[in-house]
Amino acid sequence: ADIYMFPPVLYPDGNYYIKMGANTTADRYVETLDEINGWYRYGNSDEMLGEMRSALCAIVPGLTASAWHTSRCVITRTVHAKPYIDIVKPGRIYSAIGGNGTGAQSSDGIGKVAADLVINDVWSSELDKSAFALRFADEGIPWKNRELDRWSGN
Repeated sequence: ADIYMFPPVLYPDGNYYIKMGANTTADRYVETLDEINGWYRYGNSDEMLGEMRSALCAIVPGLTASAWHTSRCVITRTVHAKPYIDIVKPGRIYSAIGGNGTGAQSSDGIGKVAADLVINDVWSSELDKSAFALRFADEGIPWKNRELDRWSGN
C-alpha cells in the first residue's frame, strides 16, 4: 500500500536500475547498535523479494529484468519528523540525518540543502532553518530510546 519507486536511472556501469521500497510485514525495529549491526551483517533483505518483484511487475507490465537485487536499510527518525540538517562544528562537522521513512524520496533535496550548508557554512535555503535543527538528548525532549548524544570534542 505504501510503495515508493523511482524511474529507471542509467548508471555508470551501463545498466538501468529501478529503486523501490515499501514497509513490509518482514520489517523489524532495531534500537541498539548491536541490533543494527546484526541486521546489516546477517539480515535477510531477500525475504520480501518475491512480493516486491510481483508488485513491480504489476506496476510496470511487460518489464523484463536481467537481475533482481535487494539491500538492507534502516529508518532513522528525528523528534520533529524532519531530517536534522545542521552545523555541529562550523567548518568541520555537519549533519544530514534522519529520513523518518521518507528519506529515499527526498534524498536529492536533502543532499542539496546539506551540500550547500557544508560548502557555504551558512544556511541559505528558503526553507526554515529551525525546522531542521538538531535536537539533543540533554535538551529534555521526551522521546524514549531515540537520543542523539551531544558531541563534546574540539
